[in-house]
Amino acid sequence: MVSGNVNKVNEQIVEKKIKHESYGNKFLNSLNEMRIAGMYCDVSLDVRGELLYVHGIVISICSPYLAAILENDTEEKTIKLENVDVLTVKKLIEYMYSGTIVITGDNVRALLRVSNLFQIQYVKERCEEFLERNVIFTNSFQGGRFSG
Repeated sequence: MVSGNVNKVNEQIVEKKIKHESYGNKFLNSLNEMRIAGMYCDVSLDVRGELLYVHGIVISICSPYLAAILENDTEEKTIKLENVDVLTVKKLIEYMYSGTIVITGDNVRALLRVSNLFQIQYVKERCEEFLERNVIFTNSFQGGRFSG
């Protein structure tokens, strides 16, 4: 019996796949810190004259719209964005680098419009849910207030 246990202990491990659970978050945090510091940013977004520096690969992964612009215009590394506000674009850039978006009553409509333009489906759907829930809540509140 002892020899059976010894053999198990002495068996060579041929392959073992190990997943570092926090690697993705650490990677994104580091990439975001690099963006904030302006390191290795190869693209700028010109939003009403304000330049926002980003990594082309990140915005291409997150936004099919921005990816198509970069793919079609390989020489130009500044994307001029018309009819969008800079605060909304900054919020969406933060989302691209963190996976987190803060939706409020004040920013939901702008986020919905620009996430739809950028084709960022997750944010678009969360904005639609936010608006839908607030409409239901507002209607319920108003109905209750006037029913008595």
